[in-house]
Amino acid sequence: MFRKKLLFSLVICFALTSCDWFSKKLENKEQSQKIEDRKFYGSLVESDGYTGFEFSVSENEIKKPASGTAKINIIGFNDFHGVINETESEIGLKRIGTFFKENSKNANTLIFDQGDTWQGSFESNYSYGEIIQDVFCEAGVNLRTIGNHDFDWGISKLENLCDTNKENYIPTLGANIYNYENGDIGETQQVQFGKEYATFVLESGVKVGVVGVIGDSETESISSQIIQNIAFSNQNEKTKEISDFLRVEKKCDVVIASIHDYASMNLRKGLTDISSNSGKRYVDLVLNGHSHSASVAKENGVSFVQWDANGTTLGKVTLEYDFSTNKILENKTKITNYNKNSLPVPSNQIDSKINQIIDSKLLTINEIGKEKLQSNFKNYWSSESLADLMAEAIYNEVSYSGEQIDFAVCNYARSDFSKTEMLYTDLYKCFPFDNQIILMDITGSTAIGSILSNFSYRENISTRLTPSKTFRIAIIDYLGLHQDSKREYDYFPECSNISIFKNSDGEEPIYRELLANFLRSNQDISFDSSSYNSNNMHFRVN
Repeated sequence: MFRKKLLFSLVICFALTSCDWFSKKLENKEQSQKIEDRKFYGSLVESDGYTGFEFSVSENEIKKPASGTAKINIIGFNDFHGVINETESEIGLKRIGTFFKENSKNANTLIFDQGDTWQGSFESNYSYGEIIQDVFCEAGVNLRTIGNHDFDWGISKLENLCDTNKENYIPTLGANIYNYENGDIGETQQVQFGKEYATFVLESGVKVGVVGVIGDSETESISSQIIQNIAFSNQNEKTKEISDFLRVEKKCDVVIASIHDYASMNLRKGLTDISSNSGKRYVDLVLNGHSHSASVAKENGVSFVQWDANGTTLGKVTLEYDFSTNKILENKTKITNYNKNSLPVPSNQIDSKINQIIDSKLLTINEIGKEKLQSNFKNYWSSESLADLMAEAIYNEVSYSGEQIDFAVCNYARSDFSKTEMLYTDLYKCFPFDNQIILMDITGSTAIGSILSNFSYRENISTRLTPSKTFRIAIIDYLGLHQDSKREYDYFPECSNISIFKNSDGEEPIYRELLANFLRSNQDISFDSSSYNSNNMHFRVN
């Protein structure tokens, strides 16, 4: 069933290219002209046991020159996390979308997303990523790779976003996502989340192959309830395997790895070696993600590039290919970075279609997001002080329902907060995850380290987390049910009597809503961040 053509459902996702232009002789230099109707023809195929996408800018064969060079431009971004609105540091979806759309019209240019795309803002979360997907599809994003936070809304929501039959589908890779069975990684690649490879024949005749993977340790960054039936195989080994396939079977001139993981020494190890099968390096470029920090590293002349998260930076990597040697000229690689001030798209030159997509979808969403939850915030709230506030809200709600607990526990907020008024959309930015509350019994001896590493609240300050006793706690599911790579509970290894918290209405609320209700019901209280730290005995465990 994977052989069915996507002669575009996927067309809508790529800006178009004139057939007349293809009849002209290509020069061996960067084609910088805009091509208004630039188009990738392509299909989803099964080939030699692998499932992937194969695209070309022409329905006819493009022959490569025997000499000269050609430039390949890769526009890249990672960890976008659903950012819609422009801020002091974040470029915003309208400007980024316009930038992508303009660049998608450039010859020999591809736009790649390294994962964690949708989840993070109220506006994106409310539509489960559809607003981001619609814009990036219109903007001509060519390919994306699955990240750990792409699983946050559960398997069914991810399968919907990765459905190749949808008009706003963007080709997605996840080569090392496998089934998990009998306590180990199974043999079946989970194609419904991401395919294993993609190829693009560009105007110059260069054929680019891409393998997309997620870091194998990132199962630990996903709520264990969501991924009981899947696992990630080793990203390096899978990258090398697909690279050999792309080099040998698909005759790719250039191989790029899109990896949702940061460029650690362990990740770089081996990826730039010469393959005994192809006689070439496994990869010519690696695009990274996950750690939310811009970085450039080099290994054997191969660049490993990552940009900042939340649309604060993105960039372009220009590779120069030598037709006579059939190699990338490593010393010719150029990396260009863009931030809010350097992006060549003024705020008054937003693409009209992208502007329309965003504004129409925000009409309803903005009204909900504008709800004022609280007007009495004082001083700067760090992610730590916000976490203490969340712990207090969890304790308050669980106790109100009639449950007897000793401590409420949560982890850091996702961002800081510096305003006096907190709107619903602000709360989402601080706590974007849909974590439920778990009730469990724990022993002090095995839990004290994990609780001290996070944030807790106790109503009775004489309650002490002593090693010899058993305690009843309310904790977000990500922490309480956290598992290591062996699927063993590692934060609370001896937890017992586990249940999902239900409020007095019988609902199983997510922790963000508990804090929203706490703020709504305490309008007369002044929330001063100076009271939310370990100097306050309520936020200590002994």
